[in-house]
Amino acid sequence: MNFVTGASVCMLAAALAAGMVHAQQTQEKQETPKPCSSEETHQFDFWIGKWDVHAAGKLAGKSSIESILNGCTIYEQYDGVNGYSGKSFNVYDARSGKWRQFWIDKTGLLLQLEGGYADGKMVLSGSSLLQGEEVLNRITCFIYGPPGLTGLRRKHRLDAGFQRSAKIAA
Repeated sequence: MNFVTGASVCMLAAALAAGMVHAQQTQEKQETPKPCSSEETHQFDFWIGKWDVHAAGKLAGKSSIESILNGCTIYEQYDGVNGYSGKSFNVYDARSGKWRQFWIDKTGLLLQLEGGYADGKMVLSGSSLLQGEEVLNRITCFIYGPPGLTGLRRKHRLDAGFQRSAKIAA
């Protein structure tokens, strides 16, 4: 009978220990902030939506922007009227305090930009090769227009002086 009592005591001790570990894990989970819940992580959320992209007053393509991976990434799918297409993945890097964009298009171009959000604008820049020469790319995204009318202007500037501006309307 002592053996049964001893086994019962061991089972009770094991159950109590497991309960304490579970309670500690539950408490740790409650204290750990949700990933990608910081204000900085959502600075680019104004871009989320479906957009018509215009260049030189004409429809150039359509862009679909969505939040993916639990709000940790902004995903862009761009389809041009001329058959050109590309995708970008945009993420806030909390360690560096910077936003990063990785743009990949159907020609194999990989453009890596970094920057930040200030004064109502997201400004990202980085270098790439254009016809064998390194150029600086700068993209500025911001909301413009009168209240109630939503639009976004995205400007690309290359060091060579070439500038392309796209007016995007929801």
